[in-house]
Amino acid sequence: MEKGTTWIEPYFSQNNNTMVATYSAVFNVNDPETGRAVKTGAVSISISIDQINEIIKSVDLGPSGFGGLISKEGFYLYHPKAEYVTGRKTILDIAKLKNDNDRLVISERAAKGLGGIMDHVSTTTGRKSWLVYQPIPSTGWSLQNTFIKGDIPVNLNILRHQIVTLILSSVVLLIALSCLVFRVYKGETFNLWIVSIFVSVALICGIGFLWNTSLKYSSLENKGEKITDQSSLNDIKDKYINISIDRRTEEPVFIPTGIFIDSIKFVEANDVLITGYIWQKYSTPDHDDIPRGAVFTRAHVNKFGKPYILRENGFEISRWHFEAMFRQRLNHKKYPLERAKIEINMLHNDMNHNVVLTPDISSYKFISPSLLPGLDSDLTIPGWSINSSYFDLQLKDYSSTFGIKRTLSKENFPSLYFNIIITRNFINAFISNLTPIIVVAFLLFGLLAIIIRDEQVIKFMQAGTGRVLSICVAMFFVIVFSHIDIRRDIGAQEIFYLEYFYFIIYFAILGVSVNSILFSLSENVTLVQYKENLIAKLLYWPMLLGALFIVTVIIFY
Repeated sequence: MEKGTTWIEPYFSQNNNTMVATYSAVFNVNDPETGRAVKTGAVSISISIDQINEIIKSVDLGPSGFGGLISKEGFYLYHPKAEYVTGRKTILDIAKLKNDNDRLVISERAAKGLGGIMDHVSTTTGRKSWLVYQPIPSTGWSLQNTFIKGDIPVNLNILRHQIVTLILSSVVLLIALSCLVFRVYKGETFNLWIVSIFVSVALICGIGFLWNTSLKYSSLENKGEKITDQSSLNDIKDKYINISIDRRTEEPVFIPTGIFIDSIKFVEANDVLITGYIWQKYSTPDHDDIPRGAVFTRAHVNKFGKPYILRENGFEISRWHFEAMFRQRLNHKKYPLERAKIEINMLHNDMNHNVVLTPDISSYKFISPSLLPGLDSDLTIPGWSINSSYFDLQLKDYSSTFGIKRTLSKENFPSLYFNIIITRNFINAFISNLTPIIVVAFLLFGLLAIIIRDEQVIKFMQAGTGRVLSICVAMFFVIVFSHIDIRRDIGAQEIFYLEYFYFIIYFAILGVSVNSILFSLSENVTLVQYKENLIAKLLYWPMLLGALFIVTVIIFY
């Protein structure tokens, strides 16, 4: 009555067990004697903050974006980290706790009723973003929306093609310039060695940049409709409801389903053992006639524990612990610079109705793929790093009615997939697999270096042709056994990237052996005899690395 029409600072309601905001409006009645309006009373309405939060959640802020809301006094009314709200934290408290200068600026400007936009590194996600903050004039609150820069849609394949082309052009240009600068056409030995070294270094750098490009800008095909926020889920639901109306089929029933994974282990090259929890929410009494439960496809071991059932807020929640062995189709073409997708396909038990499983988004603090929703924070996969996780809905044609007579009232609706994107820890793979190749490559160059006609050096080094051939044979068997081991370990059905290293080193061994024979037995081959095998020695590293560079360009383009 004293302050007039106003919003009261949100408070915790014991009756509703939630945060509420109250809006009070004063009403007047005319005094019959004076005819003047007199404050007579106030009408108040209390709104649950949860209702406001649902509005914020429904806003499309991109796959990884999120909103925040603070009161006039700076208290958090909404944030994906619920402890900020339940703990009655202010934006100033969090700014000091996380040493976040951007939050300090916002707290000062929000108190003055100001808005703006700033470049920001989110302390919640750790990613570069734009932070847009704006006052709400009617309440004095401040809304802050975080837009992740990495969410800007980019065609990674086109970008990778452009970068690979740039790297290829740069390496070719550097090689051409080195030949021109050091005047290789004059044939001076010192300059030829300088060019050989420079070309080798340029090729090594080019291969390194190509590896980095592959790791940064590779993408996996997404067959379904990706769900990264409530807005995209609502759009998909509306789409399938409209399809059922157009086709006059049974309207789909959407069952919110969640999954939480606490362990992942590769048992075989393409078999993954996964354990965790799965739950479903059934609206009561609307879904009372729908049987409970879900099944995993492509799982040849499928164990579900006893269901735990909880009823609250008009829902029946069924939760199971599961252990399943999934067969995955992994593409090892780029091994060990490979990225893979672990897919978990979930179907409802009820095949008689149009039941569609949808992600239970409300059960996750964050649904952003980069924040790994549905995965235990301590989850590790030996030999792999986890990049992202997300849900999508994929249309699947099972080419079967599963024994049920289909009618025009039925429709095949999409399957729910939970996807985990992983990247192999290539350093371990390179150390274990490339080490013998690198050692053999240097030994082969050493053998080339001692192929000369000086009898004293040959006697001292025991470097005759027969000796060179016997060493080459020994190295060949070392590489062959290493090659067999790696192929057996990863179970690839195709030729993979690292395998080309072995093929190239096989040709290098053969080339050094043939070169040694020609040098010893034929004095008429100028290409071999020139300055005691100088051409072979100069071309060894550029040709070896050039072949690797060309293969790398072709594989990762």
